[in-house]
Amino acid sequence: PRKGRVGQPRRLGPEQLNRLTQFVDQHPDATLEQIHEKLAVSCTTVTIHHTLRRLGYRYKKNAAGQRTRSR
Repeated sequence: PRKGRVGQPRRLGPEQLNRLTQFVDQHPDATLEQIHEKLAVSCTTVTIHHTLRRLGYRYKKNAAGQRTRSR
């Protein structure tokens, strides 16, 4: 069996991860596009989404928005 990771290496290095966590902690309501513009790295917003999920960040539920949504 193969040992270690198979596939492409991660796009965001330790420096970018540090900047990402600092920005998200300071701006918790920022969108993925805003985070992508702030980081200025060559990756997609999907990569940022997956990285945030891996770091333990989740979407905040908005009960008021759920009530006003049309059916």
